[in-house]
Amino acid sequence: PKPTIFNARLRQYEQALKYTADFEKTFAQYMESHDFEAAGRSGGLRMEEEHTIIEIAPFRLKMRLGDPGAKQEILRALVSEVSPWIRYVE
Repeated sequence: PKPTIFNARLRQYEQALKYTADFEKTFAQYMESHDFEAAGRSGGLRMEEEHTIIEIAPFRLKMRLGDPGAKQEILRALVSEVSPWIRYVE
């Protein structure tokens, strides 16, 4: 079918793109602009270098394109509607 904004495959592809993007640089800039370190210090806290309680981005895709099961992983992510941008700081 001709690609249009109403084409289901095109919409699925568009939604899948957010699961493949790398947000580490963007999040680092966000942490710097909101001065996470100062916020922690004001509460007597400090950020851990290594995560020990939960992984940094638990909803990020684990498989790479072409890996067995990668298509199923992204389809599960799309139907779950959990944001891949959720990121934890310890």
